Amino acid sequence: MSTYKKYVDIFAQRKSGRRDLSDDRTVMGDKQTYIAFLENQLEKVSGSLTQVASVAETTEQLKLQVEDMDTKLANATRLLKLLQSFADAQVSAFCQALTWKIH
Repeated sequence: MSTYKKYVDIFAQRKSGRRDLSDDRTVMGDKQTYIAFLENQLEKVSGSLTQVASVAETTEQLKLQVEDMDTKLANATRLLKLLQSFADAQVSAFCQALTWKIH
């Protein structure tokens, strides 16, 4: 029987007003076991919370890096468009210069 189940039974006995006095030593032992169990659970939860905080911090850092890279990519795209328009203008000017020389 699990410790939790034992405590449910003890609670039910107390609620109904019945109490088995021969059970007092096992109740004390069960309380210590239950306290040890709760302490163990608390340690697990604390460890999990620490990990969650670490993951949240890492996620925030990654988000900032992605935003930075997105800005850099937008700037690079803008630069490429400017270079392409400049190259198109140069080609157009060169073609016009050639047609002037031919005529």
